[in-house]
Amino acid sequence: MTPQHLHAVANLWSLSGVWPNLLRASEETQESPGGDLGTVQAWRPGSGVHGGGTNDQILEAVLRNGVGRDNPYAPRVEKTRSTITWLAEHLDLPVVATAPVDEYLAQFRTAVPQLRPATALELAMWIGEQDRAVRKLLERGDDHDLIPATRCPRCDTAGSLAIRTSNPDPHLRPIICTQRACHMPGGIPSIWTRHQLMEALACSSTTTAPDGAPQPNSPSTSEEASPSQPSATGPAETGSPAPA
Repeated sequence: MTPQHLHAVANLWSLSGVWPNLLRASEETQESPGGDLGTVQAWRPGSGVHGGGTNDQILEAVLRNGVGRDNPYAPRVEKTRSTITWLAEHLDLPVVATAPVDEYLAQFRTAVPQLRPATALELAMWIGEQDRAVRKLLERGDDHDLIPATRCPRCDTAGSLAIRTSNPDPHLRPIICTQRACHMPGGIPSIWTRHQLMEALACSSTTTAPDGAPQPNSPSTSEEASPSQPSATGPAETGSPAPA
């Protein structure tokens, strides 16, 4: 897959990882017991909260002060859902109409390899924007797992490579450079598969082994911080692709 396709798949997995958390947070907030304000019982005539009035006034008060108003997650649920639905139509993807968001995301992932690079990048940008918005609301960090001490083969920055860990298959997690100024040809944020990164590292700066033989600058040997479990980043919220 091209870098554009890698970004699209990585962002789809990332959003898939936090979407259930957003739904759960919204449902729990909606169902959690709160004060009596905003309920029909609270606004009944003679309750002490409202001394009386017409049914229309009571209904207006319920709508104005109801529980939904206190649910900060509901607007994001609807915004993300509507964006996903719009994308399915706008990008003419082979998906089932009116599917739940998680099913849409799964179908998007299946469709990505058949997309043109420009379409894959557009999908990555939109999905990345929704992923960042959801994670910010939930106060969840990104899915980047930094690889320490390894220099990026493109910008030569130490410690800037990161695995995007949302893909459940560790061997399919791409690797990105977290430096926003690090781009591949065409302005695409730097991203590699594990194999591509190892090749790039072998062709880039080298270190000298104790016996004098040149060795590729290799990542940490820790299981989670190694290109054996790669991962990548997605385009920026502004619409131009850059790591989150």
